[in-house]
Amino acid sequence: GSGVVLRFAAFYGPDSETTTTTIRLARRAVAAGAGPSLFFSSVSTDDAASAVVASLDAPGGVYNVGDDEPLRRREYFGALAAALGAKPPRVPPAWLARLGGRRAAVLARSQRLSNRRLVEATGWKPRYPSVRQGWPATVAALGAASS
Repeated sequence: GSGVVLRFAAFYGPDSETTTTTIRLARRAVAAGAGPSLFFSSVSTDDAASAVVASLDAPGGVYNVGDDEPLRRREYFGALAAALGAKPPRVPPAWLARLGGRRAAVLARSQRLSNRRLVEATGWKPRYPSVRQGWPATVAALGAASS
């Protein structure tokens, strides 16, 4: 037999508690991460689900599941702020997170992944190639845009 391992980027979506927390912080102009120029890979929960279905036909191996376009944290939180109609939060420098020790240091890691291998093996494509499209859809589904 052979197995398929899926490694997921950070989830976002209307059914994600992390998303509601991230939105709550963004409304207060707080970014849930550090290192404005570091990359952050994400995937909508719906796209993650469709990747799982697509992986049923994949040859054995390890596949990354994420958006087509990892963004720098500044852009990631800027896209969320734009979807909310809010001011973009200031993303603190990476060194600040490192002051919090090993657990906080994860907030300052550049997390850039490629979904190319899964796309080539299965033909899967995310509905939202970037949070630039995914955040507005998520915010609309939550009814979270500011009035």
